[in-house]
Amino acid sequence: CNGDNFTNLADLGCVITKFRGGTQPPPPGETTKTVAMAEITFSSDTLGERFALDNLIFNPVLTFDEPEFFPPGPIDGKIVQGVTFFFTVEGIPSTDAAVGLSTGPEDTPLITPPIIEGDATGLLTLIFNPPVGSVSFNFALTALVDIPNGATISLFDESDNLLGTASADATVPLGFIFAEGTLGLSTSGLVKTIEKRDSVYPPQPMFSGSDTGWERQIEK
Repeated sequence: CNGDNFTNLADLGCVITKFRGGTQPPPPGETTKTVAMAEITFSSDTLGERFALDNLIFNPVLTFDEPEFFPPGPIDGKIVQGVTFFFTVEGIPSTDAAVGLSTGPEDTPLITPPIIEGDATGLLTLIFNPPVGSVSFNFALTALVDIPNGATISLFDESDNLLGTASADATVPLGFIFAEGTLGLSTSGLVKTIEKRDSVYPPQPMFSGSDTGWERQIEK
């Protein structure tokens, strides 16, 4: 992977920062299934069992500084730009995944607050209306070492048929503390990338994440 793109249901692991996504149209005469739902899980094989998620791309891109995410709060039940977020832990709706309540690992090569930060044992479900062609995101874990299969995504069509599943490792960047990665899955063509963009909205007030596990791992 050269960091420029990743394709279809296999070519994963590009290291990219803030980006927008888009898909090339399929060849003439070829039909492509679309994604109505995505399920995202994270490895809980970490000391703090916390995750951070940034740069959710489903065309458009959500960088979690959009006005719909203000005031800061739980992500479960939130509807923003055609995607509905659900977060459960052991099958029970949970408020332990939120935007703006924790800075997570703070600024890293792949994570820039505001972000979704939450319990890594939970399940993050995204419902797309209208359906989309691809889903990708950046993530980090409360892990001080590389974590194989740090995040996993499964895509489903409008009939709840599984379209594909993929995982990405989380690795600790040189000079940083926490393991992070990028994961994307597409049913058609390429996922394009661009440079990190500047927010068009004023910064949201952020709260200390000192009790969520990120700082506790540093202290260890």
